[in-house]
Amino acid sequence: MGKTPGPEALKVGAKVLRGRLPKANATRIERGKLKRALKENTVTASEIIVALPWWLKTMKAYQLLVHTPYVGGDDAAARILHRLKIGDNKNIGGLSERQRKELVAYLQALEAAKFGEPTSTK
Repeated sequence: MGKTPGPEALKVGAKVLRGRLPKANATRIERGKLKRALKENTVTASEIIVALPWWLKTMKAYQLLVHTPYVGGDDAAARILHRLKIGDNKNIGGLSERQRKELVAYLQALEAAKFGEPTSTK
């Protein structure tokens, strides 16, 4: 088996992790704000995917759909991804241009049915 890292390696590793904490915390805060905004209908999922802020790039597409009220929950989110040929574990930032466009178009259709008017992409 492999060697156990020495104390110096552990110190360096801990220092690197501490340096990443502020960005990780900011990501969690922004995603929390997004989930509240989706719940309150102050932003739509299609708008946020088009804008693609830095903190959204590593979020799973499945998680975004699950937290979008007009999608319909876990099973509906999985069906949408399956229909669009997007893997459950795919990050939003890792979607191809085609996948992103199809997901946005699908969400816009749901939004139009829910809110009665088409949403625009910027």
